Amino acid sequence: SHIKAGGAWNFIKSQTASGAASVEFKNGVSDVVLDSTYIMYKLISYDMTATADDSNTLIQLSTDAGSSYITSGYDTLNYRSRSDTSGVLTETTGAMQLNNLGNSTNEEGAFEWNIINPSSGTTFAKYWYNAVTRDASARVGHFNGGGMYEATSDIDALKVLQNSGNISGTFKLYGLSGS
Repeated sequence: SHIKAGGAWNFIKSQTASGAASVEFKNGVSDVVLDSTYIMYKLISYDMTATADDSNTLIQLSTDAGSSYITSGYDTLNYRSRSDTSGVLTETTGAMQLNNLGNSTNEEGAFEWNIINPSSGTTFAKYWYNAVTRDASARVGHFNGGGMYEATSDIDALKVLQNSGNISGTFKLYGLSGS
């Protein structure tokens, strides 16, 4: 046959957090691969909850294997539409921001976040995401966003956290083979 198999998503690591300050995926730590092995990485989270009511879920990147995380230099657009028919376009200061996650029963969230070629030292890291949450007023929110980290740095770790309080949920990292 002349049909060849293409790229495939490969499972890398799963973490389940319960009231954690953050969830981190660091290249070379606990079997995590976040380097040039894959052309694209996908982080999926579900059953995500927060301890602090009305808090924001963030993703931050690192260029030093997670010794520190970058808090500026992102150019991220985030569009949130809500079940009360309101919509807001914002610019955020991280690689993702999901606003106003509640902490009551069923006020939870889920997201899919992607980054392409994060280990390139010659191009900006590009990322995009989709998410759904229930906020502190029990309204469903849908988020669609994306952007770039505006530096030509080798991204080798990422962190999910709340801007206030702790986070719980399941977080799974995958890598896409180029061929």
